[in-house]
Amino acid sequence: MLKRRRMNNQTGFSAIESLLVLVIVLLIGFIGYYVWHAQKVTDKTLNSTNRIADNQSNTVNSFAACVKAKSSVMEETYPEQCVTKDGKKFTGPRSQNGWEEVISKNGGFSVDVPDGWNVWNYGGGDEMRFDGITYTKGMPVKVQTAATPYAGDSEVPFSIAILTDSSSYVSPQGTKTAYPLDGLEGHEYVQHWTADTDRGPGERNKGDIDYAFVFNMQNGDQLTIGYAAKAGQTNQIDLIKQVIATIKLY
Repeated sequence: MLKRRRMNNQTGFSAIESLLVLVIVLLIGFIGYYVWHAQKVTDKTLNSTNRIADNQSNTVNSFAACVKAKSSVMEETYPEQCVTKDGKKFTGPRSQNGWEEVISKNGGFSVDVPDGWNVWNYGGGDEMRFDGITYTKGMPVKVQTAATPYAGDSEVPFSIAILTDSSSYVSPQGTKTAYPLDGLEGHEYVQHWTADTDRGPGERNKGDIDYAFVFNMQNGDQLTIGYAAKAGQTNQIDLIKQVIATIKLY
């Protein structure tokens, strides 16, 4: 009697052990399939991304096209140089007036920059800010790049950007006159400060003049340009307008 009960227990244990082994085998198989499938999807995505980058590199035949290609790398040289993924190198052109042509990081526009100027070219959008606009003939343009503007970059004398809303650049107290640019409808806004005032992150002093130029683009965006002329310093609006005239949209 005792022997039969022991045999029944052994039979029960064998069945449970077999079931556990089956569950473990199935679990291992499922995990293996999941890992294999995930790796296959990752490889497919990487291959697709690489094909797109390769196709972009193969179709790049100019400095402007190189700048637009997402796989390209910009070198901080003078003039600027752009290198494609497959190693093709393109040098940024100099304009007819001898100034250096700089293309925005997103490839939305280009502008001819006078000798000696310092420009920050931001990759987060089509935006340039100039923290040095003293013309020095024969001195190379200094072009620096960053993903986004730093907090201290807000108060620069000159800036160019493609924006969806330019209202922060336009003073309601200023004058407004028509100012077209290469077929684009636009306006020039001028604000003369007759008293010292605190305005946001920066302050305006008596005698300061703020200039804003806003041009309506076909896609609804606005090419927006700002220039701050400080009291007691040379007003360079004539040179600024020469620079604005060189802007090209892509």
